[in-house]
Amino acid sequence: MNAHAILTSHGWRGPGHTMHAHNDKIGIRKPILVKHKKDNKGLGSSDFTTDQWWLSAIDEQLKGLDTSGSKPVQTVKTGIIGRLDRRVQRYSLYDSFVKGETLGSTIDKNSSSSSSSSSDSSSNSGSDSSSSRKSKASDSATTPGSATPSDASSSLLSSSKKSSPLGRRAQKAAKKARKAEKAAKKEARVKRKEEKALKRAAKEEKREKKRLRAEEKEARRAKKLAKRASKKKAE
Repeated sequence: MNAHAILTSHGWRGPGHTMHAHNDKIGIRKPILVKHKKDNKGLGSSDFTTDQWWLSAIDEQLKGLDTSGSKPVQTVKTGIIGRLDRRVQRYSLYDSFVKGETLGSTIDKNSSSSSSSSSDSSSNSGSDSSSSRKSKASDSATTPGSATPSDASSSLLSSSKKSSPLGRRAQKAAKKARKAEKAAKKEARVKRKEEKALKRAAKEEKREKKRLRAEEKEARRAKKLAKRASKKKAE
């Protein structure tokens, strides 16, 4: 609601004035009537205030009570709520929801998976123990001074890993390359900073030159004006 528009439509002349058309010492005799839009939408409308359905439901339910006072405890059966079917009263709320699939429990699955993993591990351990026993038996059958081919191959691999100059050289070269790359990036950053500093200094120098030129121009103008003034006085 625009209060300023309503007051001006009733003859208000603006802030500091009364509602009288000519005299500020006199006001209006009757209050200003403001129109209210009232329909069936929103709270406070006539539709909501007149149709008090909750009170009517309570009144209908109370009609089934016995007012004689002979029965201390009564069960209402003749009201609106009593006439409803018990099944409807019980399941009316749950019918408004949509039933979906339920989540299954994972306890049994976990227990079965753990039992299967334990059985697999036990079988693996049994096979490992049997294989170790067989290897021990074969080792005991061989002579103490002889060596198996598997032991020889493993020793060769370990010695090649320990004494591998090519791998060490490659690692050193990679480290040097990384260090060189970092140094190049650092130099590039330093160069960029220096270039920015030079550009800033050049800009400052240009600004200083412009300022000096402007001051020289102002001094020349002042001299010219002084000369003209002296000439006029001499004339």
